[in-house]
Amino acid sequence: FAMLSEWRERFGFRWELQCCPWPIDIEAIPFRQRDVCRRYVCVNGTDQRHPLRHDGSATEVRRKGLEWLIAAAHRLPQIPFIVWSQTDELFDVPDNVEVRRSTATNADLYRDGDVCLQLSRWEGLGLPLLECQAAGMPLITIDEAPMNEHQPLAVVPVVDHELLELWPRRWIAAPRVNPDDVAATLAAWFGRDISQASRAAREFVEREHSWKQVRSQLLQWIVKESPNGEGTE
Repeated sequence: FAMLSEWRERFGFRWELQCCPWPIDIEAIPFRQRDVCRRYVCVNGTDQRHPLRHDGSATEVRRKGLEWLIAAAHRLPQIPFIVWSQTDELFDVPDNVEVRRSTATNADLYRDGDVCLQLSRWEGLGLPLLECQAAGMPLITIDEAPMNEHQPLAVVPVVDHELLELWPRRWIAAPRVNPDDVAATLAAWFGRDISQASRAAREFVEREHSWKQVRSQLLQWIVKESPNGEGTE
C-alpha cells in the first residue's frame, strides 16, 4: 500500500487506494480460553523449500523457520511442542516435539496447545498468524513485517538478512533469527499466565480481521452516493 501510494504521488496515477486487513471466518475457528502456557504449537504448512544462493551455494531452507524451532526445542527439553506438518521430511526432531499430520479442518490445528509459534521468514496471507489468535491462542513470531503486524504476544529479534531466490530471478531479503533467542523467548513465557493474552488475541481478530468488520469497510469503499442522491453506484 505504501509503495503504490508513493507511485500515485510520483507518477500522477489517478487510482484510488485503500488498505484492507485480510479477513478470516472466525465462526469456523471456535474460541477456547487458554490460561497457562504449557505447550507450544507450530503450523508448518507445506514446508515449501527454496534454494539459498547468497553465497553461491545451493542450500535448502524452510519458509516457516522450522529448523529454528527444532534447534530451540533441543535447548528446551522440558518444554513440549506440537508441530503440524504436511511433509515427512523432518530431521533431528527431539523427543519433546510431537509431529502431527494436517487435518481436514483448520480449527483442529489449534485445538491443543496454548501459544502458537510461527517463525516464518515471510508470509503471503499468513492465515495461521490470525487463525491461532481467533482460537484464543496467543502468537509468538519474529520481529519482521508482516509477521509482527498481527499483535503478537512476543517477537524474536531479527539478527540479519539473507538473499533467497524464490524462483528464477525472483529474490527477497529474508530475515534470520538466532535459535538461542527463540529458546530464550519461549522459556520466558513457559508456565506464565496467558489468560488475558488469550482473550485479547480473539478480540483483536474479531475487531480487525473478521469478515463482519472487513465487509463493512469494503462496502463503504465500493458503494458511493449517485450524483442525484437518489441511490448508489
